[in-house]
Amino acid sequence: MNAVRMTGLRCAAIGCLLVLASAASAPARAQECGFVPDATSYSRVRFGLEAYDSEYQTGRPAVSSRSYSFTTPDYNVGTDASFTIDADAFDGSTSVAGSITIDPIYGRGASGTATGTWRDCLTIDGHAGDGRLHVPIHLTGARTLSFSIGGAYVPPDGSNPIARAFANVNCSAFTVGVVAPDTCPDPAFDWSDSGAIDETIELVAPFTFGAPFSLQIDPTVSTGLGYTPSGEAGTLDGSAAIDLAGALLPATVTDAIGTPLAGVTIAAESGFDYLTAPEPGGGALGAIAVLALSGRARARSRL
Repeated sequence: MNAVRMTGLRCAAIGCLLVLASAASAPARAQECGFVPDATSYSRVRFGLEAYDSEYQTGRPAVSSRSYSFTTPDYNVGTDASFTIDADAFDGSTSVAGSITIDPIYGRGASGTATGTWRDCLTIDGHAGDGRLHVPIHLTGARTLSFSIGGAYVPPDGSNPIARAFANVNCSAFTVGVVAPDTCPDPAFDWSDSGAIDETIELVAPFTFGAPFSLQIDPTVSTGLGYTPSGEAGTLDGSAAIDLAGALLPATVTDAIGTPLAGVTIAAESGFDYLTAPEPGGGALGAIAVLALSGRARARSRL
């Protein structure tokens, strides 16, 4: 199965200045939804109940990362998680790798999780009544999962996969002053095999023409390595890693039953142009993507 194309963004000094300059030049709008459009990022690694996180980071882009090596006589596992997000793109990666002594009775496991949030306030005009905003996101990347087991241990029937990778892109949309159910879909992926990722998902946000509404996009990536006890001892050596990037493509607008509409305008408080989103890898964020990938590769080499 395929899933997520994300344009990387790790913040370097020059890249950040380019993005901040771009954000500063955006036209100012009143805060019609009651909040300032922003990006937030959060990364967390854990082994059992022991966990370390980046705390919540904000900015344009918002950048977070956390890594830790969990070491005792019974296990030696390195973990890493990072996420960067802005209006037009996001980039996330997590990895878990090492060895674990399998206890006959107690389960052990490590994981890395990285997530981001982009929140904006939009007003769409050009027609009347209810409509749907269609936001395609090109998702690319790869997940790499492998492990070997020594000793008498055999995974119990129905137990979770030993090495696992997840990705999901949650979406929410609410019109200001209206109590209505959130019908924005949340594409999700769950892998227990290695493979490349390349496909386009589409978020569909309901709205009313002329009424401000909040749009929130929350992508997450996660990997895990661990076992379910079976009554037998053994050893586990393995790794689980995922690199996922997502780039917003130009949005379209339809009526409530899906008929495409022409002549629409989208006013975003962030200043981002959803109707002419940049091509993947273009502009300042594309330059930061290269820095992100190289920085992430150096971090992994230290695990």
